[in-house]
Amino acid sequence: MTTPIFVINLANSTERWSNTQNRFAEYDIEVQRLDAVYGEALNDAERNSMYSSLINHRQYHRPLSNGEIGCYASHRKSWQAIIESGHEYGIVVEDDITLSSNITAVLTELDALTFDWDLIKLAPYQNRTRKVRYHHRLTQDLALVIHEKPLTGCAAYAISRDAARKLLASTHPFGRPVDSDLQHTWEHNIDIYAMLPFAIHQDMAYDSDIGPTRKAKVPRHRFRRIKQQFISYWRNRKATNAAIERLKHKLSP
Repeated sequence: MTTPIFVINLANSTERWSNTQNRFAEYDIEVQRLDAVYGEALNDAERNSMYSSLINHRQYHRPLSNGEIGCYASHRKSWQAIIESGHEYGIVVEDDITLSSNITAVLTELDALTFDWDLIKLAPYQNRTRKVRYHHRLTQDLALVIHEKPLTGCAAYAISRDAARKLLASTHPFGRPVDSDLQHTWEHNIDIYAMLPFAIHQDMAYDSDIGPTRKAKVPRHRFRRIKQQFISYWRNRKATNAAIERLKHKLSP
């Protein structure tokens, strides 16, 4: 059975869905549309059933916008879809992406991995880079890496069914934006890798239509943010070192 690729897409964003579908079709790759959650349409009960202002206050320096809540809910919906698909893993893609010519090779190499893994980033955030801490050559052209800190952004990633279960359990309710939350790997008991060079990139011609939307200014707590970043820095260093050792062990003969 073909690994499912779910494209998160709002019902009224038909042009984005068509463009994304056509881009994959150029490489004879089928994708499935996953109906995104429109944060602005959530009522208080729906919003409070998934997002906790108390957790947000403890974990983050400002309240989340309705768009950020809808974005997180959309990714959680994709994790549930992967679990229900019956596949060992699936791929989640947002609908503002472009593809590189190595996309087929990347999908082939994902299928060829012989060890357990949790989440593999397939796209950078706004084409930014981050220092690589560990590098494992998969083929002449592709490598599996662990960055100094997991990349922000959730434009495209592969996620195992087991990791999807872990994330659904550990993020109900949630308090951070989804990409920031995933960086806290130690809270979710997952490791995050990336496959380079990236086969998928954000289409910078688009603005997110499920992400941050804010009608009024909200308080940003600078000192709370500094404290949170300081604590996360040291926990991330420890988690990254542990992830490297676990991957080395998985790769050892």
